[in-house]
This record gives sequence, C-alpha cells and structure tokens, in this order.
Amino acid sequence: MLPGVFQAQKKDGTVYYRSSFTHKNKHISLGSYATEWEAHTVYAEANNIMNSSCSIENYQTSFSIKFEKYVSL
Repeated sequence: MLPGVFQAQKKDGTVYYRSSFTHKNKHISLGSYATEWEAHTVYAEANNIMNSSCSIENYQTSFSIKFEKYVSL
C-alpha cells in the first residue's frame, strides 16, 4: 500500500481507498478515492502544501486535492 493510503470496503463489498495524514497530532482526512494511486496523489499534494507556504491564490485547478481540503490545510 502506498504511503497515506488505507484500503476500505463498502457494505456491498466494493473496495475503495481512503487518504489521510497526521499533522501536529491532528488526524486530517483527505477523502475517499476509487484507486490507490488517486488517494496517494492527494496525500502527496497535501504533504507538499503543508511543507510550503500556501495561500488561496496559489490553488491550481490541476491539483487532485479538492479546493475545500486545500483551504482547510
């Protein structure tokens, strides 16, 4: 499993992938995704955002991370 990704299963048995990380002892959920790679991409973007100076003006529509999550980071 790629870093930041956890496999989960819906009640109907469908597999999906959750992405999350911990920052300053706080759990931050990044959402659910259909593939392991999508979940990892969002995790990697979130790590980059947390390790750089970011502002709302820097958000790019090409990011995989949703705008709402970007703002909360």
